[in-house]
Amino acid sequence: MENFNYKEEFEYLNSINTRKGINPKYYSGLNWNICVKKLILQELNLFRTSLSGLTCLYISDLKDDIEKRKIPDEETYYGDTVSIRFGSTALPLKPLGKQKVLIEKGTNLVFSYSMNGSVVAIIYPSESEISTPERKFYVVGAWENSLDLTTDEIRKILSLFLNVQLSGSVLLYSRRIAFTFAKLESRHLSITEGRNKIFTYIKYITSFFKYLRKIYGLLPQ
Repeated sequence: MENFNYKEEFEYLNSINTRKGINPKYYSGLNWNICVKKLILQELNLFRTSLSGLTCLYISDLKDDIEKRKIPDEETYYGDTVSIRFGSTALPLKPLGKQKVLIEKGTNLVFSYSMNGSVVAIIYPSESEISTPERKFYVVGAWENSLDLTTDEIRKILSLFLNVQLSGSVLLYSRRIAFTFAKLESRHLSITEGRNKIFTYIKYITSFFKYLRKIYGLLPQ
């Protein structure tokens, strides 16, 4: 039996992937570390600077945290993440005449890079001891190739991130909160379940009216 030339097969398949824009993992990692990650960090820092003095924002870089031993080095990771979160705030509460202070955990935005070169953006809404959102997290962006992520898309996600934070932990409902969480729900389903635009629009409308009914007390909280 004639020996199979794996080298030629590798070079042939690799050339096809390259023409299709599918880069080997090595190049995907370079794209993330040299280009995309720096772009995200740049936008996160601009966002934090613009709100300086108004609120506390914390930026985290997983790779940097590991190198600085902020995270135990015996842990195993299969990618990288960059995140930004609002700090916790106090929520004065007076149940049955007795004063109590609760803590609301700030909204968190995570850009997660996978070893296959893809990136997803996830928002974890605010939550407190007595109120949590319907979903623990919402996927608000996904890119098969990290190089597809643009400055404009990052800024749109940061704008949504800000709206989610200002909505609070859904202790009180308003039209603005209804709009924000309807948008989160429809975008999450569109990305995670591959729903088409028509379904996404319908889900947005139904989610919006569901939150409106909660505002006016027509549904149980």
